[in-house]
Amino acid sequence: MKQLSPILIWKLGFANISTEHLYQFSKRALHISRVRGVIFDVFTRNLYVALLAKRLASGKCQLCLEDAPFTDKDGVPYLEAHHIQWLSRCGEDTIENTIALCPNCHKKIHILDLQNDIQFLTKRNMYLISQLVTK
Repeated sequence: MKQLSPILIWKLGFANISTEHLYQFSKRALHISRVRGVIFDVFTRNLYVALLAKRLASGKCQLCLEDAPFTDKDGVPYLEAHHIQWLSRCGEDTIENTIALCPNCHKKIHILDLQNDIQFLTKRNMYLISQLVTK
């Protein structure tokens, strides 16, 4: 069986590789972990912005509008703060750009990057902030 390069597999998409091929490739792989050095940027985040976004969400994901999937050790619904305009794309770390999502929707946003989701979250966040200001 011809060995496909990892880059070719990535370009083809994993859905296009047969299960048999994946199994054979996995058997040929090294069975030890390797360490590689990585250099990356880390954004300093405002903890209060993230906490406020989660508080405004009231335990509900702001994309699927379902309850958080579980609670943390302190009994707080688990949601993740997400920047609607990503920090890596020059988004700001402000409450106007931060919203709370369940882990599944957070991953969905970062994988699919759908314009409809961004528009929905922008409108949803404006609504949440307007409710905060009118109280």
